[in-house]
Amino acid sequence: MTFQKYYKNRKKGMIVVDILLAFSLAAIFAALIFESSTLLRNVFEQARERNELMDLYEAHKDYFVNMIPYESRHLSIPVASSTVEIIGQARWYGNDRVETEININGKLSFKSVRSYPKMSEIDTRGTSVCSADFNRQGTLTITQIALPVDPLLPLTDLEVRNSVAYISTDSTRAGDPDIIVVDISDTTHPSIVSFLNTGPGITTFSLVGKWIFTAAASTAGQLHAIRIDSLNQLVLERKYTLPLPSTTTSPTMASSIFYADNQLYLGTEKWDGAEFIVFDTSNPAQLVQQGSLEIGSKVTDIFVRNGIAYSTTAAQQQLIVTDITDPFHLVPQNSFSPAGWSRQEGKHIYFFEDRLSFGRTSGGFDIKTEHELFTWATSSAQDLASLTSFNVSGGVYASVADRSGVYIVTRSAGHELQKFGFDVSQGPVATYSLPVAPQTLVCDNERLYVLAHSAPFIYEISFK
Repeated sequence: MTFQKYYKNRKKGMIVVDILLAFSLAAIFAALIFESSTLLRNVFEQARERNELMDLYEAHKDYFVNMIPYESRHLSIPVASSTVEIIGQARWYGNDRVETEININGKLSFKSVRSYPKMSEIDTRGTSVCSADFNRQGTLTITQIALPVDPLLPLTDLEVRNSVAYISTDSTRAGDPDIIVVDISDTTHPSIVSFLNTGPGITTFSLVGKWIFTAAASTAGQLHAIRIDSLNQLVLERKYTLPLPSTTTSPTMASSIFYADNQLYLGTEKWDGAEFIVFDTSNPAQLVQQGSLEIGSKVTDIFVRNGIAYSTTAAQQQLIVTDITDPFHLVPQNSFSPAGWSRQEGKHIYFFEDRLSFGRTSGGFDIKTEHELFTWATSSAQDLASLTSFNVSGGVYASVADRSGVYIVTRSAGHELQKFGFDVSQGPVATYSLPVAPQTLVCDNERLYVLAHSAPFIYEISFK
């Protein structure tokens, strides 16, 4: 065989290999196209099925509106030769909204967040809408806001709504303001929007829509109703004086206040009358006293949830649970008397979604076995069982919770702001230093705010 013939035969062999390779690649390409086509067809079918399920839900969505926390609803819908099952389960989303999880045939699920259906319009207007999870945003940042007020003013309480701070004071000087409204949107240059002198000082207050209800440090008018015509104009609408049980009884002063569902709950200092009083606020300008309960001690804080009032006191029963379903007939249900009650004072109560938090002062001594922070799950909140607790040497003066845990403020130097997980017995997961002793802690939107105890400062806590 000559070289030329060998080359030609070899070339023919190479052509055959190329042809076989081309057929192989074509087969692989065809298989890929078929597989991709099958995948795309499956994706299309799934999308079409989900779209049909969503259309079906849209046609029946009204059935799942206005669900309340812990409620479950089930709907069976006949479709052709099958049945579509839609299940809705509701839980709290923060303290003023409801999160409803919808599951359709086990194939499609999503969540919606709506206002709490039992909350009236006046409840929602001006109500603080706080994040359900503050620290999901990232790193905690503390910003000092220097208030443009007299540094000698004793600031007592704080509420923040959309970067507007409402601050109460309890000054002994007759001409000093008792409520101050400050625009803190520019944290470097806060400005006073308005203020009002009500006469006596204010211990604490509740901001409800266009009204501010205050617990006054006065024996001549323990409850004040302030109308907010605009942020620039506050009007003292009325002062309410508690009736005396007898002509020989000395009047008392208010010490705490809470608003819920057109009812106002007022706590007072210890006296010969009732220290826990309920008012109807259907007409805020004409408050009507309803039921009352003698506690036998100063009521330091109040929180109301689902027909139950939780109140903290300075007595042996430092946390009292009361059925307020009938506002004219208040029924004590339970109480909590932790070790150290003779020295320590119940200070703060806070409810978030499924957990109750209770804080008290340290009594001036750090006794490791006499704890200051307590938490309960909702299932045991009324019977006050299954608690977790922790020793906080500086006492607990206020708290705000989210879905990751509890933030507290304490007067422990260098550890004024602390965060705990749900099981507070494990101790704080983070601590932060503030240059002042805290007075209270509140939230608004994605931020926390700390009011200083004896200095004209607010500390904004943001998560960036």
